[in-house]
Amino acid sequence: MTQTDLDPNLPGRGLDYNRMPGHWLLAQLGKRVLRPGGLELTRQMLEALDIQSTDHVIEFAPGLGVTARETLERNPLSYTGVERDEAAAQQVNNYLDGPGRNCLVGRAEDTGLPEASATVVYGEAMLSMQTPAHKESIVKEAARLLQSGGRYGIHELSLEPDDLDDEKKAEINKTLSDAIHVGARPLTPTEWKDLLEQNGFQVATQESAPHASIGAGPLHQG
Repeated sequence: MTQTDLDPNLPGRGLDYNRMPGHWLLAQLGKRVLRPGGLELTRQMLEALDIQSTDHVIEFAPGLGVTARETLERNPLSYTGVERDEAAAQQVNNYLDGPGRNCLVGRAEDTGLPEASATVVYGEAMLSMQTPAHKESIVKEAARLLQSGGRYGIHELSLEPDDLDDEKKAEINKTLSDAIHVGARPLTPTEWKDLLEQNGFQVATQESAPHASIGAGPLHQG
């Protein structure tokens, strides 16, 4: 692939493909399901979230909108994506139609959306790439956005076993980061659970799939 081969309508435009974040390089190569456990875990997460026609849904970092399409098939009352990459946000907005459907350019840790404006919040393949402080900021923002009794779902990379030592974790994180050109800091299943519970959530469902991935949701605000 050369720079002239890059699709200007997809995320990653203007970047050297040798240093492009791995998920955007895969998108340029035609891969659209960019999720750690694949589409199967995405669908399990959505099934657990049980999105209904009365729900107000917010998705953090929808990327190219594969999960957004699955969500819209459930006909929620409203859907809002929050995507930091402008090109990706435009891709999602291209197929959003009708009132109550929108994808904003913004950050998951500080969306600017009103408090208690959602009944469902979810995000995939994004917390794993954040520092501990940013992970907590994003989870806190999800809690702020949710109404009482709201549901929060995540689908992230996970390290196993739970008692993996810090040296091995650091080695895995470096290998992942070097491969995908993005800082990767996945947690163990218990660490993910602790992060969520420490920020007011009760973990109701947790599933896993090969390739060291985790799907968790719904997580009910406590």
